[in-house]
Amino acid sequence: MNLNTDKLMTRQEVCDTLGVCLGTFIKLINEQELPVIQIGRRVFVKQSDLESWIETKRGLRNAE
Repeated sequence: MNLNTDKLMTRQEVCDTLGVCLGTFIKLINEQELPVIQIGRRVFVKQSDLESWIETKRGLRNAE
């Protein structure tokens, strides 16, 4: 893992990137849809994991 390019994104950054509200973000976490890293009570998403997750979802939509 290259720490310089694999940024840990905050929940607000993820929400802004996806264009969703905090409730939707929490739902994705609770349903284990989105891979997260928890440090204490704080929740982060690796930028590369989010990009991969988006590509996977994009691929599923194109397959339909």
